[in-house]
Amino acid sequence: MNSKKSKLIRNKSNELFVEWLKTLLRKEEADKITVDNYFNYLPKQTHLFANRQLWLTAYTPRWISNKIKRIVERKPNIDVASLTLADIKKEEQQWKQKEQNFQKN
Repeated sequence: MNSKKSKLIRNKSNELFVEWLKTLLRKEEADKITVDNYFNYLPKQTHLFANRQLWLTAYTPRWISNKIKRIVERKPNIDVASLTLADIKKEEQQWKQKEQNFQKN
C-alpha cells in the first residue's frame, strides 16, 4: 500500500471514530468533539489481554483503520472516502460470522 492511500485511510479512520464517538454522547457533548481533539477522549489502554492473547481494543482509530484496510484488500477499486461507519460495522459482523463458523467446525 502506498503512502497516499495509507494517509487517506488514517484520515478516514479518524473521521469515522469521531462520528462513532458522537453517537455515544449527548448533543451538547458531541458538539465539543472534533478530529483535532478526539484523542483527549481516548482511553490510555489501547489493547486488552484475553485468552492469552493481546487484542487491539475495538472502535479505536487504529482498529477502524485495520477494518478499512481489510475492505480495501477485498475490494481494491472502492473509494476510501466513501466508506461509512455502517460499512465498518458490516465488516465486523462478517468477521464475527466467520469466527463462529470456524469454532463450530
